[in-house]
Amino acid sequence: MKSKPTDDTYMSSTEVCAKFKRCRRTLDNWVESRGFPRPTISTPGAPSLWLRQSILDWEKGIQEGLQATEQSEKSEDATEVA
Repeated sequence: MKSKPTDDTYMSSTEVCAKFKRCRRTLDNWVESRGFPRPTISTPGAPSLWLRQSILDWEKGIQEGLQATEQSEKSEDATEVA
């Protein structure tokens, strides 16, 4: 039996835009260029809804990628100095 979604299961496009301080068009561009998740529920004339967890997972992946890049750059700098 499926559990009923709670209010915090989904984020509206307004909430997602506010979280990243970006407009809806930017989110659409990110879907195409940055692997941003597509809305889980998208109905013409109604606000799109994203699974909150998919947004958090995407954000975590971006942060981990940035940290890995920074660590790689630091190790390259250390190699050049040695």
